[in-house]
Amino acid sequence: MEPSTALFDSILGPTALYCDLRQWDEDKPPLELNWETSCLNPKNRIESLAPLNCSQWRQDGVDVDGTRFFMVPTFSIGKAPLRVDVYIPGQAETPLLLRQTLQSGAAMTLRSRQAINLPLSHHVLRAIERWSAKDPDFQSQYASLPFGSKIVIDNLHADLAQMDIHLVRTYDVEQSLHSLTSLQSMWSLTQSLYPPTIDLSGLRFHSQPHEAITLVHLPPPHSPSELYVFKSLTRSQKYLYHELYTLLTMPLHPHLVPLPLYLVTRHCLFGGKIGVAGFILPYYSHGTLHSLLSSGCDIPCRAVLRWIRQLASVLLHIAAASPAGFYPDLKPDNILLIPPRNWSSASPPSLFDFDILLIDLELRGGFPSFTPPEVLHLENMLTISSRLTTCPKVHSKCVALLKSFFPPDNFLVPPPKEDTKYKFEGNERGFSLAWRSLGIRSRWEKAMVFMLGKVMWCLGEGRETLGCGIGVEMLREEQGDCWRRDADDERECNGLHNHDDGEQEPRIRKRRPGFPEFRVTPKELRPLIEACTAGAPEWEGRRRAVELRGGRIMPVHDSIVCSSTDGNFNGDDDNDAGYRMTAADTQKLAKEWWREEVRAAKRYCEDIVRRRSDGEEEEENDVLKKAASRPSLESVLKWIDELEAKGKVRNNGNA
Repeated sequence: MEPSTALFDSILGPTALYCDLRQWDEDKPPLELNWETSCLNPKNRIESLAPLNCSQWRQDGVDVDGTRFFMVPTFSIGKAPLRVDVYIPGQAETPLLLRQTLQSGAAMTLRSRQAINLPLSHHVLRAIERWSAKDPDFQSQYASLPFGSKIVIDNLHADLAQMDIHLVRTYDVEQSLHSLTSLQSMWSLTQSLYPPTIDLSGLRFHSQPHEAITLVHLPPPHSPSELYVFKSLTRSQKYLYHELYTLLTMPLHPHLVPLPLYLVTRHCLFGGKIGVAGFILPYYSHGTLHSLLSSGCDIPCRAVLRWIRQLASVLLHIAAASPAGFYPDLKPDNILLIPPRNWSSASPPSLFDFDILLIDLELRGGFPSFTPPEVLHLENMLTISSRLTTCPKVHSKCVALLKSFFPPDNFLVPPPKEDTKYKFEGNERGFSLAWRSLGIRSRWEKAMVFMLGKVMWCLGEGRETLGCGIGVEMLREEQGDCWRRDADDERECNGLHNHDDGEQEPRIRKRRPGFPEFRVTPKELRPLIEACTAGAPEWEGRRRAVELRGGRIMPVHDSIVCSSTDGNFNGDDDNDAGYRMTAADTQKLAKEWWREEVRAAKRYCEDIVRRRSDGEEEEENDVLKKAASRPSLESVLKWIDELEAKGKVRNNGNA
């Protein structure tokens, strides 16, 4: 099954259980060959998919859904960032042959910077270049756009001239901005806590690597060569404002993102309001823990233990000092590597001597694979209540259950549409109802310990992703790049092996180990990971049903025999069953997997509601009992101190 935006509801979330089985384009019989649809017909032929040599536009990245491109005209570089992105239709709205030629699905499976080299990216860039060049007044029109406007491509076509492209002036983002006075009135914070303001016009655009991150230069007295992060959102500003509130109200910590240097204001074109469009943070250029782990390097145990201690320390700080009391999105992507204090550029330290810095305090929630069960069950039910529109009976039952689970003043039913206006009252702990529902510090702490245990596993195994569960993060984890002779072989197989009789031995393709499998994690660290992740369904044998393999969503198979000498899969091979299954078969497997997930979520909610009604202890619920058995953050710190003191923790080598 090729990746597309249709997967969000039909494969990657709990609504998949209720989605009708569909006939996917790739399962349909191939069209009869005729000149009208042939790719040899000049009208269907793409002129070029090579990169443009002298483009008037530049692409910096692609959003996770593969339909939003961070493209800017070169004349805007060095000027105020306007956050004008390019939007294309969803993959299913493009003819199958064209999207296969453009590799549209790969825009969802590659990370933002990698996707700019796809044929799709080159094609969209050429279309934008051709379209904008026809308007002699384009530069002045672009410069006058409201913040957060869009360039919309209605259709993808092999012929650039057949693509309908529009410059859309939208005032939605500017209208949703709050003035500084409005924020101060809501938060009632001491005036001295607020950083100084800087107008958007004073920033100089450098690049847009991520939906929320713009790299900019600041005006004098700042160095013209130094980069800073301008954090802004063009959707759901409430998360941006709540992160700002959290940063302003929390004491500093050496391993937590620091206070903003400036608040960035924008003189809105409609109504004349001066709104807060974002804030400025320092730029750390050494990457994330995710990028380090994905490089495949061996991380020494001294670095693993030090980083675990630093993470436990900052989570303990958040539990005690954050207005929310929890951090819901711990994952390698949100952990930056920063130079140690007092480092010298003359003799730079190894990355393994760097410290970590936790970022992103939007408090939305996190990836399902990192989320503890006591939170994930609620998130699955909330997703059904907000996204399921095709089954009114199921939807009404789900809403009724959630009404009885949440206090009446904490749950609006049905959930409102995405509210673009930030409201602070009643949302002091953020906007994740599932995390807020835990209600007490001890539960929040044990939930954070669970995520910490998952990150420990990533560090121990040298994996940037967990390889468990089904969710949007699955689109960015490729299971098909690890070849093993067998489960006990600790060597990479770099080629086929010859028998004594001269015949070549077929290679066995093994899945990369996913949580909770241990291969190279130091044995001394494994009990701590097991204790921290108590309650994870994977410990009881729960495994995902589908995975990303070869750039497609495929059924999970522990091993597939590849009999071709070039290492490619042969679709006719009897042993290669996974590659002969249809997209509809894959959808069926996902539906069955989600059936058990939704059942577990319902059982959890119903049991809590019953216990409250009967006056029984909620902590006797099986899910909460396992959560309570996890160690505290203080215990984790003591455990790490003891391991370091013993000095016996060793890397086990690569497996």
